[in-house]
Amino acid sequence: MYAVNLGDLMTLKQIDPVGMVLFPPDIFSTETVEAERHRMDGSAQVLACDDERSAAIVAVLRTKYHRNQIRMYRSETGKIWKRV
Repeated sequence: MYAVNLGDLMTLKQIDPVGMVLFPPDIFSTETVEAERHRMDGSAQVLACDDERSAAIVAVLRTKYHRNQIRMYRSETGKIWKRV
């Protein structure tokens, strides 16, 4: 299961609308999680696609954006999130 930081996602929409092509509207689930509980902006939106597609999205994003520009997370259980 993968998730994208909400704050970073909103920033991406403003500064690079072309980058949003990787995120069609149906790719997000309605579930939000606290991926980084100790941060004010630690909320993330869970991706509603399979892990293979999510991993591909992460790989493509990492070719253009660094880990601190677009924070993405992965979780096996849905409770503990690690930044990827």
